[in-house]
Amino acid sequence: MLPGPQIYYRCPHCSALIYNRSLMSGNTFGAKHYSDGKMIAPMLPQFPDLTKCKKCDHIFWLSDLRPVAKKELGDDFDGIDWGDGELEQAEFLEIDDLFRALKKVRSTKKIFNVRLQIWWGYNDRVRYGHKLFFKDQEDANLWAQNCRALLLELGLQPTSDDNLAIIAELHRNLGETELALETIKRIKDDELSKFKEQFIRECSKKNRRVFKIGEQKDDYDDWDDEPDTDAKYEAYV
Repeated sequence: MLPGPQIYYRCPHCSALIYNRSLMSGNTFGAKHYSDGKMIAPMLPQFPDLTKCKKCDHIFWLSDLRPVAKKELGDDFDGIDWGDGELEQAEFLEIDDLFRALKKVRSTKKIFNVRLQIWWGYNDRVRYGHKLFFKDQEDANLWAQNCRALLLELGLQPTSDDNLAIIAELHRNLGETELALETIKRIKDDELSKFKEQFIRECSKKNRRVFKIGEQKDDYDDWDDEPDTDAKYEAYV
């Protein structure tokens, strides 16, 4: 992995400086692949495009802005008004902020991107071993609505094996096992045959959670069809 320069931007609302890291090159050695399409690769880290200013709470896309400076590792340069306080690094948004962003986005591509990040954000609670999947009934409803919206948007896109895998996974997460199995069997790519086999096994175990591809696990907590707002959410809904 070869780090790239730090790239500096100004918040379009309050003009505070924020920087983002970049990458010159990387690789997928040691990467973990998940059933929702997310990959976590220590040698190929991802950096946010959609982020927010920690000073004024404004949400924006870095790709919509013109960088004000770039700084290579080890460089020391002047000529920029750094302002007061600590320089902030761009970070990925939490789920609540992603829903905020969704209300402002108009581009179909960006809407899909935000909804995908929301879905992955919920699944991160499984990936990183959080005990609770939903905070409350409203949180569960928002998750389900986002999954349904993703299915609608995927239905408008050209059919591909990658899209079919995501559609099947959304159906499985929602507990629609028959639709999940029907969809996964439509995938023709031989390179996805082992994933298909594992997906079918997870369906047979009634597992609705995201899973790491290639990992075998026998025991899962059951998901209830509807969340109970009085429950402690120790089980996944």
